[in-house]
Amino acid sequence: MSWYLKYRPKNIEELGSTTVRQSVVRMLSQDQIPHAFLLAGPRGLGKTSTARIIAQYINCLSPRKVGVPCGKCSNCRLFDKNQVVDIVEIDAASNRKIDDIRQLRSGVGLAPSVYKYKVYIIDEVHMLTKEAFNALLKTLEEPPGHVIFILATTEIHKVPATIKSRCQIINYNLASQAELLTTLKKVADKEKLNITDEALLLVSKQARGSFRDAIKLLEQISHHGQVDTALLDHIKSSDALINDLFTALVAKKLRSAVKLVDRLEEINYGGDDLVYQLEKLMSQHLSDLTELTYEDRRYLQKATKGLLEIARDLNSPVSLFLSLKAMINGLALEFGEVKAQPPSQPVESAGRPAKPAQIPQPPVPKLKPAAVSGPKPTNATIDKPTFDKAWQNLVEASVNLNHGLKSLFKMSKTKITGDDSVELAVANKLWKQMLDRPKIKNWMESFLAKELKVDKVRLFIIADPSIKKTAKASPANKAQTVSSRQKVEILLG
Repeated sequence: MSWYLKYRPKNIEELGSTTVRQSVVRMLSQDQIPHAFLLAGPRGLGKTSTARIIAQYINCLSPRKVGVPCGKCSNCRLFDKNQVVDIVEIDAASNRKIDDIRQLRSGVGLAPSVYKYKVYIIDEVHMLTKEAFNALLKTLEEPPGHVIFILATTEIHKVPATIKSRCQIINYNLASQAELLTTLKKVADKEKLNITDEALLLVSKQARGSFRDAIKLLEQISHHGQVDTALLDHIKSSDALINDLFTALVAKKLRSAVKLVDRLEEINYGGDDLVYQLEKLMSQHLSDLTELTYEDRRYLQKATKGLLEIARDLNSPVSLFLSLKAMINGLALEFGEVKAQPPSQPVESAGRPAKPAQIPQPPVPKLKPAAVSGPKPTNATIDKPTFDKAWQNLVEASVNLNHGLKSLFKMSKTKITGDDSVELAVANKLWKQMLDRPKIKNWMESFLAKELKVDKVRLFIIADPSIKKTAKASPANKAQTVSSRQKVEILLG
């Protein structure tokens, strides 16, 4: 049996979250037990375990204390053997239609066969259809006295307010590092695992606030009571790479940051874990901004916004590592990069102080003008055919970022509006919203700058409905418009 099942909490005192323990005890201590609970929070925090503990406790014949069933009475023994028909567990992800809820309602009116209470545990309740929610609401409004509902969800915002208003809500937050360490030490002691506190701390950091993930990772690195040092070293090196990446980002050492992203991509580090760790480090860093200048604050705001955009787009077909590189490239274009300062007092190899460096003199201009290296050209010096060629290259290359972009670009208009600025007009606000996302806009600006051989290109995206009328000139264009719109909707989720 997997460790997270083997050491599943059996009573309220074994739950890892302090706030959840207090909330459940407070609700179960009331004169009348609530007829409906709603357990809400991220995965792996013990919502289903809590539901089962409540179901066993309220039917226990002689509980030891609040939230702690005796485990010895006939009802508890039946519960441990999973031989109770009065406790019904439903997975709403696969039983989400109104017919499923109607079937549930047909059994609600029947009295329990053995227990005092009949308990319905509905997991992932947010997956129910609108019609199913309406059918469930009718039962929640006037339930029989012998029925208790326990609903669990990872996305409480998808649960209708009418359902939430009829439930006692218990909120689950990500576990703290101290709570994870306490749980891990208990499991390690029971398994007689020879592991250091440093290794346990590393496992707790990798668990992303989840008790289940922490126990699973502990089991993964364990073998016959010993720790797999090779796997532990791999976790250590990955953790060090992420810390180095964050340090480079904050210090504006963006070239080093890109190299570290490449390294993480080489070892195939998980996208969810990487974004979680970066967000956590950024959150800790933003807790104290007293010593930062205005420019540093603006830089951190831009970097944080980029990370949040990437977090929201984790399910996008675009690669996480490409998105990170595009974000870093955008930061480099806007803010530049901090260059390493030379040592203030260099020392010669013999140990004597080196001679003070002479102030560099301006170079003498060469006689031949053609040999003088001038500044990079700007958009003002580029003729339209040159820009059109660069734009066409961008359109063709966009398929590497996302196939939907090419069709969209073909139905847009470009215009050079200044020395370093370009205006891109698209047919509607939906397309403008998609192209304004940092991972796409930064890529476009950096691509054009490279193609045009300029330091920087500023792209301004506007919505122009007149483009839509032009696109309807032929049936082929019309078909292309529909296809493009569908692809944009996919990109936006």
